[in-house]
Amino acid sequence: MSETRFQIKLTGPGLNFETDITPEKASHIVQICLGGSSLPSHILDKQVRTEAGKDNLSVVEHFNQYNPRRNPDKILCFASYIIDILGRESFEPEEIKPYFQKCGEPTPKNFSRDFRWAISNGWLDECLDNPGHFYITSSGRKALDSNFPLDVIQKTKVPELRVRQKRRTKNE
Repeated sequence: MSETRFQIKLTGPGLNFETDITPEKASHIVQICLGGSSLPSHILDKQVRTEAGKDNLSVVEHFNQYNPRRNPDKILCFASYIIDILGRESFEPEEIKPYFQKCGEPTPKNFSRDFRWAISNGWLDECLDNPGHFYITSSGRKALDSNFPLDVIQKTKVPELRVRQKRRTKNE
């Protein structure tokens, strides 16, 4: 059974792009159009580079463009590489890990916690039609496109853990 496909056409100065897309991509495009959020320039740049026959960015070049500092920031950056540069619709969490080493970064010791942190920031979300696969949300795009400014870092700090207080019994 073939999957329903949608067609998209985008034209502008120096750009004439037409392709078939999946319902998931169509949904994202409609969200961008109706939500008023702007399409990140690096997506358009990728298409222009591809049509001009230039090489895509390496993961290191992509990483250095955004200069992420914290592990969730790095996870979002690598997710962006998979989706925007490699042209994938979604990714699995385990696909992110090798990119740390490729960029000379240590792989997080508690990767699943840091991945959940990126989700709780609202930057990544699980695909409804493909469990176990994730995509970048519009707030993730905004954080990435703004290169993780201080206000984003402050809003997405890891919550402080509360120290459990032992309850005292009447006998103590």
